[in-house]
Amino acid sequence: MMKIMFDLNILLDVIQQREVHFNASALVCAMAVRKDIAGFVPVHAVTTIAYIVRKHAGSRKEAEALDWLLANFSVAAEGHKDILRARNYRLLISKMRLSSLWPKPVDAVSYYPAMSPIFADRRYR
Repeated sequence: MMKIMFDLNILLDVIQQREVHFNASALVCAMAVRKDIAGFVPVHAVTTIAYIVRKHAGSRKEAEALDWLLANFSVAAEGHKDILRARNYRLLISKMRLSSLWPKPVDAVSYYPAMSPIFADRRYR
C-alpha cells in the first residue's frame, strides 16, 4: 500500500472547506479514508488543527475534527533527532548559500518522520 505524508494545508483545505484547493485535497483525503492509501500526518498537524478548529468553531467541533483525523490517519511523530536533523540541514544550506528544498522549517521537520523506518517497512507497502 502506498504511504502518503499529508501536509497540514491539505488537511486544513478539507476541514475548513477552503475553496481554491478543496476538491483536490478532499479527493486525496478520501483515498486515506477509504484505505486506498496509508495516510500519515506529522504530529504538529494534530495540535495545529486542534488549535485552529477550537478557536474558530469551539471545543465540540475540535473533538469531531480530531476524532476524524485520528480515525483516518496515522500520526508520524517528530522526535528530538528529527528536529535536530532538520535544523542542521537548514544551517548547512544557509552556510553554503544554497536554496533549500524546504524554505519553511516546518517542511524540513515533516520530511524526517516521512523517512522513518515505518515508511521503509515493506509490510506497509
